[in-house]
Amino acid sequence: MPPTAQQIVVILGAGPGLGFGLAKVFSSVGHPVALLSRSLPRLEELAEQLNSDPLGKDGVVRGRARAYQVDATKEDSIRSAFGRFETDFQSEKGHEGARVHTGIFNPGGGFFMSGLLETKPEQLESAFLSQTMGGFLFSRAVVEAIKSRPDFGAKPSEEAFGNILISGATASLRGSKKLSAFAASKCGLRAIAQSAAREFHPEGIHVAHFIIDGLIVTERTDKMLGTNYESGTRMDTNDIAQVYLDVSRQKKSAWTHEIDLRPFSETF
Repeated sequence: MPPTAQQIVVILGAGPGLGFGLAKVFSSVGHPVALLSRSLPRLEELAEQLNSDPLGKDGVVRGRARAYQVDATKEDSIRSAFGRFETDFQSEKGHEGARVHTGIFNPGGGFFMSGLLETKPEQLESAFLSQTMGGFLFSRAVVEAIKSRPDFGAKPSEEAFGNILISGATASLRGSKKLSAFAASKCGLRAIAQSAAREFHPEGIHVAHFIIDGLIVTERTDKMLGTNYESGTRMDTNDIAQVYLDVSRQKKSAWTHEIDLRPFSETF
């Protein structure tokens, strides 16, 4: 088995769309993947879909997928899930000794498009909880899991001891008209990523923030906007996920902290 078979990747926000694309790409190179979301039945379907195709990239045995129902806004819910990953995956053939290696925070929720006067305080609070608070709680849990491994800091390595990868958006950088709640929550999430990077990079934990600046191809966007569009003008989830994988494998001498991704046709 490849070394990735002992490196668990935890994806919070693993539903259809980018989350599932991330699960497909990371599992295709052997990583066991923990899929986290509020909706368990749909997650279980996605995990079963991955597990039904045992061969990944270049003939590598695909990492197993497991589904977990988690409320990202509740610390107890996150800690409960993290307490199960290693025991669950170590019981899977080929994943003996697997430990948490990478956490991907890919949150949904918090997107409210309304004017400042029309935005309700509870909408701002909801956006903060799902994006900023969720990112804070998740990042803490990932760091604690990585630091609990026996190999953490044991010897110098060219590679990261682990990764925290965070999905951002254009709103992470600026507050656009009628997006005050969403932009505030995304800016807060970006600040957490920056603070965590400055604290944990020296310890060998790689923290990266991904600014997704474009429309992602999903069933939902196809239903809303139709499928009559030029190839490459909407973002493919597998292509985005490949960038996450590449960043997670960077050598310590040249780490990316922030990267922005957009289709070739997107104005910026």
